Amino acid sequence: MMGKVVQEHHQNWDKHLPFVMAAYRATIHQFTGYSPHYLMFARENRAPADLVFSIPRDETSTSYDDYSAEMEEKQKQAYQIVRQHLGTTAERMKHRYDLRVRP
Repeated sequence: MMGKVVQEHHQNWDKHLPFVMAAYRATIHQFTGYSPHYLMFARENRAPADLVFSIPRDETSTSYDDYSAEMEEKQKQAYQIVRQHLGTTAERMKHRYDLRVRP
C-alpha cells in the first residue's frame, strides 16, 4: 500500500499516510481472519460510509462493567481463533517448504 502511494504521490506521500493506515487497519488479514483494528479494540472500525448508510452499531451492553466484560471476552475469543489460524497457516507453509527441500 505504501509503495503504491509513494509511487503516485512523490512529493506529498506523507499527507496520504493516515488514509493508507486507516485502510490497512480496517482490512481483514488473510492469515488471522480479523482486521488489526478488531484485534486491538475488539470491534470493527466505523468508517464514514457506515454513518452515511446507517449501519447499526453492535452495542448490547448497559453498563461500563458489562461493556468491559464483553470486550474482554471478545478479545479472548478472537486471539484464540487467531492462534488457531496462524498455527494452521504455519503448518501449511512448512509443508510447502518441505516439498522443495533436498537432503
